[in-house]
Amino acid sequence: MDRPYTHFGIPYIQLDNYEVDHKLIREVSEAMARAQGIVALDKFESGSLKILTVAMKDPENHTVRQVLEKQFFGFNVLPFKATPEEILRVLNTVWR
Repeated sequence: MDRPYTHFGIPYIQLDNYEVDHKLIREVSEAMARAQGIVALDKFESGSLKILTVAMKDPENHTVRQVLEKQFFGFNVLPFKATPEEILRVLNTVWR
């Protein structure tokens, strides 16, 4: 895979070097996380600005992003590209 991922300006994140928040990851159902290849990374709030960063195998999937924005009401989704293998490794540490 080419790194960094720059298609449509979406950055690549290497999950193997990222400390993940298991509690935040579990806020997304296991079925959705595994089926769509997503890992919730961080939630940031500053005044009215609310951002949910998410590692995705397909960060151009606007449907998944919209579902997450409904689930995390008021948060805008900021996607990052991650490999399916890295996402699966993280999900397997959360749901064994």
